Amino acid sequence: MRYIDSVENTIYDTDKMELISSIARGGNLTKIYKTVTNKCFAVQSVLLEGQKMYKLEEAETKELLAEYDIDAYVKLFNPKEGD
Repeated sequence: MRYIDSVENTIYDTDKMELISSIARGGNLTKIYKTVTNKCFAVQSVLLEGQKMYKLEEAETKELLAEYDIDAYVKLFNPKEGD
């Protein structure tokens, strides 16, 4: 799937990105991808509505992964250990 960022005049393609996580919630499946420049995108598949792709800000990426895929969060953001 491709996404065009008209502000940066850049085309992003999931075929060239690393799949970080697949999150199933409700009737939806959200796949989170990372580019080589560490930008994250989500591809959301919604029953009866198809797929849509959108850019994630770092805070959104952290929130999604912290709630639904802790291993992917640790791999991507390398948090420090608490006491």
